[in-house]
Amino acid sequence: MKVLIKQSLVLKAIINKNVNLNYMVRRGQRNRVRWEDIKSPCVKICTLEEGVCIGCGRTQDEIRDWVIMTDIQREKIMERLKTSSPN
Repeated sequence: MKVLIKQSLVLKAIINKNVNLNYMVRRGQRNRVRWEDIKSPCVKICTLEEGVCIGCGRTQDEIRDWVIMTDIQREKIMERLKTSSPN
C-alpha cells in the first residue's frame, strides 16, 4: 500500500511538472508585441499640461492605452497629431 502511494505521488509530480512545462512553452510561443515595433510620437519630454503631453500632443489616456491600442487606432492619433502640430 505504501509503495502504491509513493508511486502515485511520484507519478502525480511528474504529470504536474509536464503540464506546467507544456503551459510555459505555449506561453513562450505567443506572438508578443515588442516596444521597438510600436510606432510612437513620443519625443521623451513627457510633461503633461492640462492632461496633454507638451512633447507629443497625446492625452494622458492615449499615452496610457498606447500599447493596448490597435495599429489603426494608433495611426488615427498619429494623423491627428500631424495635422494639429504647429510645424
